[in-house]
Amino acid sequence: MRRSFLLLTIIPILLIIDILMHDSTMPPTPDYPEAQWDPALNSNFSESDREANGLKIRWIIIHDIEGDAQAAINWFKDSRAKASSHYIIAYDGKVYQMVGEKDIAWHAGNWAYNEHSIGIEHAGYADQKLFTEEEYKASARLGAHLLKKYNISLSHPDGLTPADPMQGSGIIGHYQVPDPSDPSVGGGKSHHYDPGENWDWTHYMELVKYYYENSSGNQSRSG
Repeated sequence: MRRSFLLLTIIPILLIIDILMHDSTMPPTPDYPEAQWDPALNSNFSESDREANGLKIRWIIIHDIEGDAQAAINWFKDSRAKASSHYIIAYDGKVYQMVGEKDIAWHAGNWAYNEHSIGIEHAGYADQKLFTEEEYKASARLGAHLLKKYNISLSHPDGLTPADPMQGSGIIGHYQVPDPSDPSVGGGKSHHYDPGENWDWTHYMELVKYYYENSSGNQSRSG
């Protein structure tokens, strides 16, 4: 009798635990501790298991939103978007994660680069000087964290990146991603030029280097 009572007590508890563990409506823990999870629509990115399945993350790609953070969040939840990014940085430095790092966000306009990169969108406009110091610092902290986590090169290479993303590594702007149909042209297939000339690369990379050198983690590739 006692054994039957214990079984009747334990089995429902185990069932509840199993349901909770497999409940897709429960918000996951963000990959980056400082981020708030706010997921993109499932049809705007590709599920994957990067790193574990052999797809190495070698690039961080910097974008601007052409609007504020909420505009990007709303768009990546819209079925018309057919686009997404892993992270969004707001003007006030708040960090949102919309796609898991293991999954493939649609942000580069080049499928091979989508497979091997993490996209970070920033509140602002390519043709306006609106990027804030809070934004630069929050993005640089995230960037330094990702460099160490995925052994990405602490570098911002000049010009267009290689047609094969496995032939390089670093932090780049969307404008540096080669058009998959013509690698001599940048900005992916739509020839975007973000984050634009108002993005201060020198200041940003100085911040990334500072946070990289003043936090713990694995060493990056030299190039």
